[in-house]
Amino acid sequence: MTETFDAVVIGGGPAGSTAAADLARNGRSVLLLDRAGRIKPCGGAIPPVCVREFAIPDSQIVARATGARIVSPTAKEADMPITGGYVGMVDREGFDEYLRERAADAGAERRTGTFDKVGRDPDGVAVVHYKTTDGPAQVRARAIIGSVTCGLPQLGQPSDLWCESCKGIPVVSATRRASAMLSTSVSPSLRIWVA
Repeated sequence: MTETFDAVVIGGGPAGSTAAADLARNGRSVLLLDRAGRIKPCGGAIPPVCVREFAIPDSQIVARATGARIVSPTAKEADMPITGGYVGMVDREGFDEYLRERAADAGAERRTGTFDKVGRDPDGVAVVHYKTTDGPAQVRARAIIGSVTCGLPQLGQPSDLWCESCKGIPVVSATRRASAMLSTSVSPSLRIWVA
C-alpha cells in the first residue's frame, strides 16, 4: 500500500522547509520533497523582523546590509539606504540546508527527488508521483504545498525557468550593501541578487 502523509511539501527552500517544520510541530505527518544538489544563489536577504519571528540564529547571518543598490539593464544605478537597521544576508547553500534539517528535527520526513505529477487514487486521494535515483516513487497526500520558484505547471501554476537558468551565476560577497542586477546577460528572468 502507498504511504499516506497529511501534507507533501514540494520544494525545500525557506518557504517549503518552514511550512514542513510548522506542520510537523503541529502533529501532522509531512513529507518534504526536494531536488538533490539544489543551491540557489539568490534570495538571501532576510529582514530583522523575519530573523526574529522565524528564530533564525546569528550563525546563519553572514552579513548585515545597511543599503541596497539596484542596477538596471542599461547599467543605471539607484542606491537605497536602510535607515535604522539592516537586512540580514544568508548563504543560501547553508541556510536552506539548516532549514531542511530543522524541519526534519520537527518530525518532517525528508526525501530527495524530482516532482513529476499529481494523480488520484480510486478513493479520490491525491497521489504525488516523483522520481528518485532508484526510479519512480509515489505517496498519497491529504494536502500538497508547492513551494518552488519555477512553479509546478502540473498543478496549474505558471512556469518560470529562472531558478533553473541562473545556476552557476557567481555570488559576490559584500558586507554593507546588497545589489539587485536587472539584466538578461546574468539571468533570463532579468534579476539576480548579489549580496
